[in-house]
Amino acid sequence: MGQLQKALTIFQRLRAHYSEDESTPCNDKVVELALANHYIELKDWYQFDQMQLDEKGFTGPEVDLSISIRYFRECIYSFQDKEVPELLNKAIHHAEVAIEKSQSLDASSFSQLGHCIRIVEALPASYTFLIDKLKQYCSNYLFDKANKLDTNRKDQPKDEVWRDAEHAFLERLSRDARV
Repeated sequence: MGQLQKALTIFQRLRAHYSEDESTPCNDKVVELALANHYIELKDWYQFDQMQLDEKGFTGPEVDLSISIRYFRECIYSFQDKEVPELLNKAIHHAEVAIEKSQSLDASSFSQLGHCIRIVEALPASYTFLIDKLKQYCSNYLFDKANKLDTNRKDQPKDEVWRDAEHAFLERLSRDARV
């Protein structure tokens, strides 16, 4: 059993401790978000969606940030180009909501929106509705804002597997745009 699966089992047990059983959501936002993050890492979109985090009544930007990350990751791991606009639009929407809920004080929310915009910038011209929607933003501005809000972000390791997937996805979009 991999480390992620072991951690998932631990959080499912914690959830069961706070609710009727491990398949029943609990009222502990930390436990539910930890489970959500594990489902994201495992690319288990179905289990994530079954959690219905946005309907739990949790406050703060964390839920929308988690939902944005979920759609972003599915977008960059998906090789179904027809799904890209819808997934990316949802990721952008939830990142914007997270920024609003944080009163523009959450570095991770700005960084997440920056990652979304980076993808939009590389999309072929046929995705004009997404491109036009985000012309007002610049990913560099958002990453700079995130770094100003949390000055330690630049010192954090950037070796997560999804970053490689993001760069590969950007390269694929660039090649497709040139063809």
